[in-house]
Amino acid sequence: MHAAGTLTIRPADETDLPAIVAILNAAIATRTATAQLDPVDVDDRRAWLDAHDARHPVWAALDEDGLAGWLSVLPWSERAAYAGTAELSVYVAPNRQGRGVGRKLVRHAIAEAPRLAIEAYVARIFTNNPASLRLFERFDFQRWGVMRGVARLDGALRDVAILGRHV
Repeated sequence: MHAAGTLTIRPADETDLPAIVAILNAAIATRTATAQLDPVDVDDRRAWLDAHDARHPVWAALDEDGLAGWLSVLPWSERAAYAGTAELSVYVAPNRQGRGVGRKLVRHAIAEAPRLAIEAYVARIFTNNPASLRLFERFDFQRWGVMRGVARLDGALRDVAILGRHV
């Protein structure tokens, strides 16, 4: 467990799923933070949580009011040569955004990278999501590329920036 101010970061567990789902569904509705188009429920996310392991965890950030945000670490690719690269996804509850929750989660993931045998992190971020771009750039993630028009949300094609950092 890692405490930072009034925020505690720990591995997510099944009891966190209702709040994880609520935060994800809020992000889905914005059409700027995820390529997931349809709302999810706890059963949908149960298999997702179970698919994570000790090397590719989901971390929950909790404050005095409950789950403030979460971060997942996923393999970048199943191919063996990419075993040291992982993808980060960060989601913060709408009423906790702008309070440093995302920063503390990313900082935690970077600090944990050696223990997880992760050499590089990547993140896929819509180019029309400046807050997420700034979050990762604050931690020296660089734009390793932009995939033009690869996501269609509500009839509009979106560009996705690939940000990366060696850790």
